[in-house]
Amino acid sequence: MKKVLRYSLILCLLLGAKAYAEDRVVSGKVTAADDKLPIPGVTVKAVGASAATQTNADGLFTLPIPEGVTQLQFSFLGYATRTLPIAAGTMNVVLKQDSKQLQEVVVSALGIERQKREEGTYTYS
Repeated sequence: MKKVLRYSLILCLLLGAKAYAEDRVVSGKVTAADDKLPIPGVTVKAVGASAATQTNADGLFTLPIPEGVTQLQFSFLGYATRTLPIAAGTMNVVLKQDSKQLQEVVVSALGIERQKREEGTYTYS
């Protein structure tokens, strides 16, 4: 009888430790600072782990967080990247536009050489 009780107690302790080591789930919403609209496609990454996700069309995200992770990083093109501590409950994150965002693209023909062929036509490489 004592053996059965002892093994039952050990089994309960092992199952309890397994349940404690499960990942937490963090969820929230990402919005823009200027117009308060949700931002779809924001990358949400657990700092120090490989866990990552993106916000949906409504700016919502859900991410399982491994044990030991205490911060989340939020990044999106044209907005300043933010790293925030994980909060209890739902996280509401506001991203500000980055003043260093891409303004224009310049395309040049640098490095293109023109070669004359025997037939009198030109080719570019």
